[in-house]
Amino acid sequence: MAICVASQWIIGGLVSLPFTFYISPYCAVPQWLLFYTVLIFIIVPALITLIINLKIFKHVHDSSKRIHQQMTATTGTIIIRQQPAINRRDLSLLKHDLYVFNVYYWMDSNFFS
Repeated sequence: MAICVASQWIIGGLVSLPFTFYISPYCAVPQWLLFYTVLIFIIVPALITLIINLKIFKHVHDSSKRIHQQMTATTGTIIIRQQPAINRRDLSLLKHDLYVFNVYYWMDSNFFS
């Protein structure tokens, strides 16, 4: 617990260092610092959120494939039921993930405009 809190404080301090050293009087901000701001506050969190949501979706999709039966045995014959590539539960999760990502990205990008 203490390592997690300490690492967040250290990373937060390191991320904010360029702002303390490179903002000159009258709020003149170098061009690279504006790019750094967009990168740190919009692009990196959006990528982290997208990667985490994709990992969640992959885990749910894999568990759905394990849960649903692929074959049903009847009197001596095997009937193979064709499962759709993506079922309704997975599709609903994917839609929800995309919606949450779009809302997050839209709110985050409107905050800086």
